[in-house]
Order: sequence, then structure tokens, then C-alpha cells
Amino acid sequence: MNNDKNAVVVGCAKSGIAAAEWLLQKGWSVCVYDSKSKEALGSRISSLEAYDKVNFMLGSFNEDILNSVSLMVVSPGVPTSLPFIKKAIEIGIDVVSEIELAYRNCPAKIIAITGTNGKTTTTALTGEIIRASGVNTFVLGNIGDVFIESLNKIGKDDIVVLEVSSFQLELIKSFKPAVSVLLNITPDHLDRHKTVEEYTRVKCRIFENLTEDDAMIVNASLDIKNLQAFDLPKHGYFDATGNVKNGAWCENGDIYVGTEDKCEFVCRADEIFILGAHNLENALAAAGAAYAVGVDAAVIARTLKTFRGVEHRIEYVNEVEGVKYYNDSKGTNCDATICAIRAMKTPTALILGGYDKGGDFDALFEVIDNKIKYIAVIGATTDKIMQSANKYSYKNIEALKTFEEAVYACADHCEKGDSVLLSPACASWDMFDNYEQRGKIFKEIVGRIGEERN
Repeated sequence: MNNDKNAVVVGCAKSGIAAAEWLLQKGWSVCVYDSKSKEALGSRISSLEAYDKVNFMLGSFNEDILNSVSLMVVSPGVPTSLPFIKKAIEIGIDVVSEIELAYRNCPAKIIAITGTNGKTTTTALTGEIIRASGVNTFVLGNIGDVFIESLNKIGKDDIVVLEVSSFQLELIKSFKPAVSVLLNITPDHLDRHKTVEEYTRVKCRIFENLTEDDAMIVNASLDIKNLQAFDLPKHGYFDATGNVKNGAWCENGDIYVGTEDKCEFVCRADEIFILGAHNLENALAAAGAAYAVGVDAAVIARTLKTFRGVEHRIEYVNEVEGVKYYNDSKGTNCDATICAIRAMKTPTALILGGYDKGGDFDALFEVIDNKIKYIAVIGATTDKIMQSANKYSYKNIEALKTFEEAVYACADHCEKGDSVLLSPACASWDMFDNYEQRGKIFKEIVGRIGEERN
């Protein structure tokens, strides 16, 4: 049997559905697998049912399918440790992620951005800078539309700015961005990657296919052995301290791009619209990436001064009875939450908790001080969080059963001039479909509080 245009797509989340649909449009026969039943998937697969060359394998995976396919596309939420995925690799099936499949068919230049924290803000900001330069720009990946979903719209003179996760990088092969950005690495997703070393190795895969024609932009504060293999002529940095002057850096409060011998002034650091020291780093990374593809310093400056941030990332929601509410649902690990806390300027009530990714919360409670006046804890990580709070003698903390109770409890513990911050330091999957849903529900609850109390 000729397997050349027979594929199996694993996982019926957004990227899996988009990959299956793209393959079907290109004349492939596609088997779509998901562990959920058809009833549980609901309307998710309805867009695929109109195609003649599709069939569905729902529930358990029948390994007989591996004898008749040449390609397996694995959704990022599916662990690559599953036995049938390992077997597919062993018998020579082309097992790839959706971003690898999309890259192989993308005519445009790609800027890819990864890191533990700041990916969404940096990707959105980079996209805004490129777009402001007059280039047709697509901002894709984890941040919004699936990469492969937009392929039919992308031309060779366009630029794709892509937010890339470690899950997506696990199964790349030829993926080679024109510019690759590594923001930072702190412990995360250890339930999947098991060790920080393995997590770091996967993150650094973003660089593995680069050549001297490509650029890499790396946080100058990172000391990662994996990076030593990537000694490229266009190896640049972003540095908020001004110690490394190659790429984008801040020196004496001024932002520059270029090299020490040939640099251009961008703007003052205090002119950046988005708040927080972490956002200075994000802005520098975006400036370095944009400069690497030829964007003028003046265009970079205009965008840094006007970019207002992204939804669910220290997003101002509303003010009720003098209390300001901020949605940082994208804060899914301790380091992100620490950054959000440091960005707060007032006494703050904090909502923590959610899905357990295998980390601990000691690092968070090491830095929590009197500015955090109250903590409401919810979700699967409640016991872990309470143990860390007890270890560091933080007393004004309460475990609650529902998300709504947590928001109202924070409101009740605040007075005029305070803030309420949703920055859970956890993923959302124990109580919500994703962090976006969690953030939207938070905003809805804040809206109700406003109606009741204003």
C-alpha cells in the first residue's frame, strides 16, 4: 500500500483540527485521533466531517493504523512519551509538530520567540513593530491563530511572528526561523519534561537548524550550556544592564540597538508604555528581533511608546470603590507571578492556584512581602501552596472552593487605593479550558462586583 499521502493527526485541540483540515485540503487521507469520545468533543470536529478522506479514531489508539501512514502530526498538548508515538518514531514514520508541518510549507520569513515567561507580550509587541514598518505581518502560534491555519494567506514578502512553546519544539526537524529569540528559562512544565535540564534542552531546539544567514537573540543573563553549540555570526543579545552591547540593550536609562561599534538610540526606557522591569526585557527582545530584520530604530521607538500590552497579562480590568483589578491569568508559573507582583504599585490581594505542573511555590513565598495583604487559594495546587505559605510564615491566606469565592474574598479584603491581582502561578486546566477562559471569567466576575458595589 502506498502510504505517501496518508496521515494520522493526534489530538483534537485547535492545532490538531487545523493541521487535519490543511492536510485534507491538500489531498491527504487523514485519520484523526483523540482519547475523548465524540460526545465529549462536541462540535470541535464538525468542520472535518464534510471531507471525504477523513476518518476518526476516538477513545483508544489502534496501532494498526501505523502500518498505513507516512506522517503523524502530534498536537502540543499530547505527551510525546505515549507508547504509540514512540513506536511511530521507531518504525520511521515522520512524526512532527504542527509548527514543523507549517514551516515546511511557509514561504515567508519567520521570527520565532520562546521562553518560560513573556512570550505572548514579546510576540505581540514584535508583531506591532514589524507591522508599523509597513510589512504585512502575521502574529501566530500560542498567541492566537494556529500557524498552519494561516498558510494560504501568507506571501513570500510577509513576516510571521510566532510564539513557540516547549511542547511545540519537541517534535521539530527542519524548523529554521530567520530570527530565533530566547527570553528566559525558569522551572516549568516539569510534569511533562521531568527535569529543568530537559526543559532547557527542548527550549534550545529553536536554534538547532540555524545557519550564518539567520539571527539569534538571547537574554544576556542566561548561562546555558546548550547555547555553547550555537556560535553564530549573528548571535545577539538583549540586556537590561548594558553589560552586553550587541543586539538591544539599556544603558543609563537609554535603549539602543545594533553593536557597540555601530548602534542607534531608540528611546528612553521610561518611555515604554507597558509597566514592569520584566517588560523592559520583553521590549528589548522585541527591539532586537525587529532590528535583525531591518526595522528602523525610529519605528521601534514609536511602537514601544504606544504598545499597551496583551489581554490576560497584567491587564487592567476595572476600578470598583477605589480598588483596581488586574487580570494576569497568563501568569502560569511562579516566576511570572513574581514579575506581576513586582509590577504592582499598591497593597494587593492575590489569587493563586490551579493545575499542578509539578513545581513548588517556595520561590514565590520567598519574595512575597507586606505589599501582598491577602491571598485566596483555589484549585488542585491548594495544599502545595498552603504548605509553602506555612513554611515562610505567611498567615493572611485562605483556601477557597470556587474561583468566584476567591475573587469576592479578595475584593472584601481590599480598601480604596488597593489592587486585586489574578496571577495564579499555575496552569488553568483543573478548572478551566485554558488561561483565556479563566481570565475572561475573572473579568465577568469583576463586572458583577462593579454592578453591585458602584
